Order: sequence, then structure tokens, then C-alpha cells
Amino acid sequence: MKKSILVLFFVFVSLNIFSQKTYKAKVVKVVNGSTIQLLDSEQDTINVILKSIECPVIQQAFGEEARNMTVSLCLDKVVDVEDFGKDRYGNAIVSITLPDQTNLSYELVKNGLAWYYKRNREDTQLECLATTSKENEIGLWGDSESVAPWIYKRQQSMLVAKTR
Repeated sequence: MKKSILVLFFVFVSLNIFSQKTYKAKVVKVVNGSTIQLLDSEQDTINVILKSIECPVIQQAFGEEARNMTVSLCLDKVVDVEDFGKDRYGNAIVSITLPDQTNLSYELVKNGLAWYYKRNREDTQLECLATTSKENEIGLWGDSESVAPWIYKRQQSMLVAKTR
């Protein structure tokens, strides 16, 4: 009986530890608008990307603007982080809520500084913000030559391959 209770206790504790997906962290670096470095409560550095969106890389049109907005909204601030797992490169895929309870991804998309991944249709508010910013030609949507960052990166890697 004691053994069963002890096993159940450890299972319960393990489930609580491993299912914890929200935490607070300090934003210590902004790489680009949607790639951020956090410092957690244990002073570990965590590389994160924002779930369901991607900002232009710095070299692209609106890349610097996206980075600057992210810096102004969250650098050196403690934010709420909801963790959805890792990407293939080991970055945590997260949603960040700012101290004023604003969602960082929503702000970037609303201001036309990020693309919304249409395959992630579970966030209808994000989809609506993306549609509105596109219809009103806000930010990158006002630039007829804007290229999605995943296409831009592919084009750049092809250019490097051709020069070898």
C-alpha cells in the first residue's frame, strides 16, 4: 500500500513538472522581430521563436522595423511565456504576453511587421489581424516587393551555392 501511494505521488509530481508550459522570463536579446533570447528563473538562456508568425530578417525591408518594435515592447522586461515545444533547430516555440497583457505576436502582425503562418489556423484573432493589416496595406503589406522570410532565406542560400 505504501509503495503504491509513493509511486502515485512521484507520478503526480512528474506530471506537474513536465506539463508546466507557462513561465515568466526576462527578455535579454532581440535577434530579429520574432527571434528572442530569454533568461528564465534559473538564469538559463533560452532561444525562442514566436509561434505562428515570422518577421522579416534584418536585411529585408521592414526587418529592422520589426526588430525595433520587439525591442521597444519587451527588451529587459519580464514577460509571460507559453511554451509549445521545440522546432527542428532546438528553439522553443512560444507565445509571449507583455507586462501590459498585450500579445507580442498580435502587435507585430497588426502593425504589418510579420507574416502569419496560414497552416496554424487555431488562432483566429491572429488570422483576423493579418487579414486586416494586409487589406489596409500596413507595413510590409504596403510594399509590393515584400518577400516572405522563408523565401528570402532560400533565395540567399541558393545565391551562396552558385558562388562556390
